[in-house]
Amino acid sequence: MTLVGIDFSIASPAVTIKKNNELFFYAIQRKDSKIARKLNMLNNVTIEICSNEGLTPFQYYDKMTDMLVRWINSNIGPNPLIAAEDWIYSLRGSALIDIVYATSILRYKLIKKYGEDKLNFYSPTHVKKTFTGNGKADKDMMLDHFNSLGFVFPFAQYASTLDETKKPLEDIVDSYAVLKTMELELDENSK
Repeated sequence: MTLVGIDFSIASPAVTIKKNNELFFYAIQRKDSKIARKLNMLNNVTIEICSNEGLTPFQYYDKMTDMLVRWINSNIGPNPLIAAEDWIYSLRGSALIDIVYATSILRYKLIKKYGEDKLNFYSPTHVKKTFTGNGKADKDMMLDHFNSLGFVFPFAQYASTLDETKKPLEDIVDSYAVLKTMELELDENSK
């Protein structure tokens, strides 16, 4: 069975796929960065750029979700199970509207392709609690826990000392945490 974990954000959505016990990571960014170039050098990581320049919000969300679904389709086996973080209700104003709008487009495309029974949604608090034991874990705690599991990217320690953003690495870690949450739930349900 192939498992897919999605951390969906407008700035840097990410996906982790577990197929035949191998992990594959994917993220989208609006512009290139040093860390993205270093991540792209690894065999199991793909980072793509999706500029929003000259696009309406709908055109950008449509383009970005097409890229995500295309990469998922090209890297999964038969009968996938897909998990994603649910909406973040603590957002306010236009940020909430944007994330709900973009996430709805992605949900529609995934349901259309795979069916509603293949999709699972988890609150960010539930994912953090399941992954780290702390439902209020910040990005550094998530990265530290990811590293402690032995999935250290060769330069992850370097990334944690950068003054610049750690995107897309932190989003990849979040997508792995979503996948792990689903995997643990499936294990518990099979007992």
